[in-house]
Amino acid sequence: MSAVVKVPERRSTHTESEDDIATGIIKGLKDFKDGRFTRLKNAEELEEHFRNL
Repeated sequence: MSAVVKVPERRSTHTESEDDIATGIIKGLKDFKDGRFTRLKNAEELEEHFRNL
């Protein structure tokens, strides 16, 4: 005898800002693949880079 279970419909909790983040990651990966990236020597340079974004 088989049983049937009703599962509630999934609602998207996906927000527009998550789309922006995903789009940014994809763009960054494409840039990296094409050789466009920045080499940072240490954590301080990384911190400065993020502050300037």
